[in-house]
Amino acid sequence: MSFPHLHVASAYSTHFGATLPEALAEQAAADGASFLAVTDRDGLYGAVKHVRACVAAGIRPGLGADLEVHDDDTLTPLGRVVVLAHGDTAGRGYAALCRAVSSAHETTVRVPGHTPSIPRGRLAQLAGLSSLTVLLGPASDVGLAVERRDTATARAGLADWLRLLPPGALALEVVCHLTEPGTPGSVAPATRMLALAEYAQLPAVLTNAVRYGTPGEAVTADLADAARHLTPLAQLDQIQLNGQAWLKPAAAMRQVARMVVDAGTHNDGALARLLRDTIELAERCALDPVGDIGLGRPRMPEASVIGITGDPLTELWARARHGIDERYIDAGRGALTAAHDRLAHEMATVRSLGFASYFLTVAKVADLVRGMGIRIQARGSGVGSVLNYALHTSSVEPIGNGLLWERFLSPERQTLPDITSMSSRPDGTTSTARCSRRSAATGSR
Repeated sequence: MSFPHLHVASAYSTHFGATLPEALAEQAAADGASFLAVTDRDGLYGAVKHVRACVAAGIRPGLGADLEVHDDDTLTPLGRVVVLAHGDTAGRGYAALCRAVSSAHETTVRVPGHTPSIPRGRLAQLAGLSSLTVLLGPASDVGLAVERRDTATARAGLADWLRLLPPGALALEVVCHLTEPGTPGSVAPATRMLALAEYAQLPAVLTNAVRYGTPGEAVTADLADAARHLTPLAQLDQIQLNGQAWLKPAAAMRQVARMVVDAGTHNDGALARLLRDTIELAERCALDPVGDIGLGRPRMPEASVIGITGDPLTELWARARHGIDERYIDAGRGALTAAHDRLAHEMATVRSLGFASYFLTVAKVADLVRGMGIRIQARGSGVGSVLNYALHTSSVEPIGNGLLWERFLSPERQTLPDITSMSSRPDGTTSTARCSRRSAATGSR
């Protein structure tokens, strides 16, 4: 029987994970696994590569995020939780997960350390769409109370979560890294977490809180810890665990499960139930690459997010015509007519591909950047578009310079084009930004 890993940080979890998604997927498949989730810290940084790697390896992908949470009223930090998207929801699970990550980053509240943090009420609201499961593990407020043997606080904290989250949206995460007794990651807090799940009649799932693929990569995670905590290498033993946070095979995970159950007093069938609940959650969180995240298919940004309530194509036509009239006002009637003709040609392609909201969104981003006093300049094939010129996404006049629209976008194209720009700040520093096909082609919302 294979084991589905539900809590895995990839190398895209900065200063935390150590292994690339491709290697993780290949390792899981080699062990006979049929499912693997990636839950990067504070974002979905390795999500697309993970899904593609799982497709290539012939296993089902899961996606989640390891997020900091805080109380809405008191702003008290509530530790870290894992948020998993449900599959077979026509994208609702992935959409809710994306919104959870966005909420964590856009909140005006920052917990100590300036870590992105999502209000618990907002997380509960998103989970209420029946599209997310929240795992309370060792790093959550409940898990930290369990670690301290503070049963009353753990139960009270769990009751607060249960009051806010809808039924079925919460599970307890059991993690045992086989550390020395009395230290985080030991078997004692793991068996107490399982007991708390039995007390509350909640599902408990077993994870290994994976940070690297193989035991030999533990040293990389140690160095990441040193960088994250600004700790000298000589003091690493004060913050590291013991090299057990790797993508263990099914046999090793079943052995860990038995140790956790045997270490405490549990209900009959606790071992089978722990493994069954883990598998059932993995089944619920298995994503269809196309149906759930739209892998390989362009997905347009939501026009309503940038304040457009009507038809995006109609809005794009209005803005583009106005931009042409503004840009070519002093160029003469011939140039103005040529620009409108070129615009009609380009808009026919945009209409046939359904890309109107994409161009509006890129134009909005350009306006926002300029509004911050930052000069931007489009470059690459995007400057061959009179539409980009009319929207002020580009400042290069394409017709007079003999630039081709077809080099940028053609009716045969199945993915969104890249629109790359250079930005120049008042201090003279520059950076490159790209509004590309990547976000839409992966189904980002």
